[in-house]
Amino acid sequence: MAKVILICGKIASGKSYYANQIKNKERAVILNTDELTYSLFNNEQGDKY
Repeated sequence: MAKVILICGKIASGKSYYANQIKNKERAVILNTDELTYSLFNNEQGDKY
């Protein structure tokens, strides 16, 4: 069965570091909202962002 792990926290609190540790241990995929938004809107979010 698939697992979903959500990580939230303050800026520069180590979320990305922790996510990469989990990724390597669990053979997981990281979905980053900033990267997804950038790829979907070609960094042309303007006032919406």
